[in-house]
Amino acid sequence: MKAYREGFSGRASTSAAGRETASARETDASGVDRDFVAGYSQLTSLPVQDVSAFVESGDADALLQARYQASGLTRGQLIPANVMLFVASWEAYNGTRASPEQVRGLQQQMQSLWSKAADFERSAEGLRQRRLYELLAAVLMRENARVRQRQDADGIAVFRETVREDFLRLSHNDLARFDLTGEGFVER
Repeated sequence: MKAYREGFSGRASTSAAGRETASARETDASGVDRDFVAGYSQLTSLPVQDVSAFVESGDADALLQARYQASGLTRGQLIPANVMLFVASWEAYNGTRASPEQVRGLQQQMQSLWSKAADFERSAEGLRQRRLYELLAAVLMRENARVRQRQDADGIAVFRETVREDFLRLSHNDLARFDLTGEGFVER
């Protein structure tokens, strides 16, 4: 998550001018997209070669828009973006698509546990974090479809374990220990 907060760019400037430039860049979606592409390997061990093309072509946004609509989530907010990332990870690990009821349950669960103020969501860092969640979710959804389409049991097993390890590293939650229900994640 440190990579999320720092935006993969290694910004070390603490001057006012540096902060203003960084703040403007953080709200610029194309800047966040570039940082995501550049720092993708810091977020996941999944060997995806065409992340740049996927993001820059608009395919990531098209996939996200379709999933937001199908899931009944509102795009452009931090909690739904976080829900989308958790759902994409869960789906990739379990090999099944979450129902709208499961997605709503997870959203309600996250809203009840959310400790950050609404001001953070509108801040440059909140906007940046939302976009990074969305892009990682889009890559996971697309790779899940690709891997499962090949119907290679060994490849699926490696993919699942990589997603599980990445999710555990980023969120400290083990996908193998939870089911996604209409009440959100519940421990098995």
